[in-house]
Amino acid sequence: MTNGMESMTAKPGIERERWQEMGDEQLVTACIGPLLARLRGASETDKTAAYRSLSPERQDLFMLRVLDGHARGSAWEYYAWTGLLLQSPDQWAAILAALRRIGSLELLEALADTAAVHRKRLGQDAAGADASELHEKAEGPSLPPPEAKASDLDNDPELAAEIAGLYELYRSLVPEAYKLAAESIRREPQAYLSHEPS
Repeated sequence: MTNGMESMTAKPGIERERWQEMGDEQLVTACIGPLLARLRGASETDKTAAYRSLSPERQDLFMLRVLDGHARGSAWEYYAWTGLLLQSPDQWAAILAALRRIGSLELLEALADTAAVHRKRLGQDAAGADASELHEKAEGPSLPPPEAKASDLDNDPELAAEIAGLYELYRSLVPEAYKLAAESIRREPQAYLSHEPS
């Protein structure tokens, strides 16, 4: 595809000397943020093509930023975004795989717990599943769940409390994911600067 897709997969213009000085989240954002900004409003086809053209290392950064960029604002945004991701098993699985490769296992577990809360909301039984089973099952229910709505939290205090706790857990764990990703960037900058396969 040559209709500008090359510019969507262009490498970040970060000077290697600055990498050591940048904060973890700042470094991850510098590596993948420009691409994400160019993809805002793009078709799903273009987004998918841009994602697939990235190296596995940059795909991990992409998914971390997609997750955090949408889920970080509030407990409601976390609830709505994770609910939406569960409707797209491929995206949910890609986020889980990225976190696994980054090494953010506690965050991965928190997302599995969040998926279990969504399943409970939908009346799907997650009881008896341990964390490793939830990791495998966290690809989402077989049928797309109903959209998560603000009224869900307003009408169900127990659900609101569970999501508030999971959101706080998420917020406490996501810096570690950025730290682990940034350590990889600093350790192997060539994986984040080399040309992408065409």
